Amino acid sequence: GTNDNWVAANITLSLAQIPVGTIVSVTNTTGIFHMGLLLGSASGGCSYGFFSDFSRLNLGPDLTLCQDSTRILDAGTGWNSYLWNNGATTQTLTVSTPGTYSVTVADANCTLSDTVIISYTSAPVVSLGQDQTICAGQSYTFDAGACPACTFRWSDLTASQPNIGSGQTYTTGTAGTYMVTVTNAGGCIGRDTVHLFVQTTAPVSVEITASGNNLCAGTEVTYTATGINGGNSPGYSWKVNGNTVTGSTGSSYSYVPSQGDCIVCAFTSNSSCASGSPAISNQICMTVN
Repeated sequence: GTNDNWVAANITLSLAQIPVGTIVSVTNTTGIFHMGLLLGSASGGCSYGFFSDFSRLNLGPDLTLCQDSTRILDAGTGWNSYLWNNGATTQTLTVSTPGTYSVTVADANCTLSDTVIISYTSAPVVSLGQDQTICAGQSYTFDAGACPACTFRWSDLTASQPNIGSGQTYTTGTAGTYMVTVTNAGGCIGRDTVHLFVQTTAPVSVEITASGNNLCAGTEVTYTATGINGGNSPGYSWKVNGNTVTGSTGSSYSYVPSQGDCIVCAFTSNSSCASGSPAISNQICMTVN
């Protein structure tokens, strides 16, 4: 009331006016107020409730946010002034660091304060490793890493498929770009993306030639191997009459043959997607006069 005088009203309502189970909204158009509610009668069954419209400032519960996220704290409308503990005088405050935040508001009748504590938690650390290359017909298993109480969602970005798996690992033999989204119990998200390349298999073969044949006894002959799809460091193994020649591991081999000697070469590829390795060359049998 006027000059800070309190005023009160006492209203009795019957069950005929407010039947059992009815929801009632009580308002005071002139300002904020307290209300006491008596249920029952003087003779028995009486209970009492007290309600206040004074403390309408509420910043909400303490919060735990995900790393690198922000939150807007709102002190609400209808106040004549706002003062946050960092000196801001706005209705809202955007926070991006952990700490205790408080605000004091005032209007013509009341001065109120509220405090909220903001904490931050880290998002899951996800690493799918390096991009991978496999051969056609093979498969590879990507592993997002252990994360207790986390959920996993795999996506094929190449095929625009957003949900292809829900486990910690995902196995595929199809070339493409894959992403995993890991969400922890606090709702924080970690992601990583990796590429899978698929190479076609390449058949391995080898052919040998001799520097001469049908020659005179005591003549040295050089045999040369030409391989296909051997990779960047293939291996050679020469055999004479089925016996491996010790120490002969190059692409050529020289010796003095005897009549009827037969020479072959085993060619081993180090290519990641080679097929038919080691390959055995054609056979050259010598005529020595």
